[in-house]
Amino acid sequence: MTTTPEQIDLWRSAPTETQRLEFKEAKTQFDNRKLYKYCVAIANEGGGQLLLGIADKPPRPVVGTAAFNNPVEMAEKLFEAVGFRVDIEEVRHPGGRVLVFHIPPRPRGTAYHLDGAYLMRAGEELVPMSEDQLRRIFAEGGPDWLEEPARQKLDAQQVIDLLDTQSYFDLLGLPYSTNRDGYQARNERLAGFMRRFAICEEKSSGIDKVVQAVETHQLPAPDFHQAFRRTEVVLWGPKPFEDMDRADRVRACYQHCCLLWVTKQRMTNQSLRDRFQLSERKSAAVSRVIAATVERGLIKSDEGAGDSKKHARYRPWWG
Repeated sequence: MTTTPEQIDLWRSAPTETQRLEFKEAKTQFDNRKLYKYCVAIANEGGGQLLLGIADKPPRPVVGTAAFNNPVEMAEKLFEAVGFRVDIEEVRHPGGRVLVFHIPPRPRGTAYHLDGAYLMRAGEELVPMSEDQLRRIFAEGGPDWLEEPARQKLDAQQVIDLLDTQSYFDLLGLPYSTNRDGYQARNERLAGFMRRFAICEEKSSGIDKVVQAVETHQLPAPDFHQAFRRTEVVLWGPKPFEDMDRADRVRACYQHCCLLWVTKQRMTNQSLRDRFQLSERKSAAVSRVIAATVERGLIKSDEGAGDSKKHARYRPWWG
């Protein structure tokens, strides 16, 4: 990897430090133990950069650093201390020598620790992770719901028990039937909803909650489209594209494809870029996400789009 002075200046222009970007003056030296802690905390936050030789207060002038005059030796010490590789890069900036520590993200379902302390950033401080945060991280290692087998041969009551039917009726603005027979009668034409569905995220009144977005080529289109006009549907999770891992991006791609399918549209590279809020320069990166989602068998090419890769369209595997 090669970090240019221009990239250093781009990082310096960030409005604030983040969980993934940290500046330290370290004009003459930097404490080894403190370095280990920052590497563990930033890795737990998803990876990022620690830069020495730059003031941490705006406008963040480059002051240069004399710390760690042997980056190769320091990288070896880091590996022995934290148990994962951190690349250290020396950059000759017009303002002075800058050391860039490229810290990788923690593996999915794993949190790094230093002598038993699972660290994270909290403002300008490094603090131990709370128990609930650790539980969420360790739960990531469980089975992906997309890989779990679909339920089959369920009776009506089992379907009602498994699905958030109340949210569905709320979206359509319909009264919820308290009588099971009445519920079944109302849903005779919602057979597709009973058989398969895709999870999406609804953002309503400032509160995120999970609801069911259903396959609706058999649904009463006016009711369904009216419901979606009243609902702001956003991508899986609040994370930006750069912060997603491969599984997150594949899941988001599949979800986006499902949402377009149920509104009688087709997913394209451009539509997914729009969802991710990416420029056209990121077309290749989005193509790789689409290819990975196709490889997982979650989406497939829409035959009606022809053989042109530039104008390729996609549908869910079940569409």
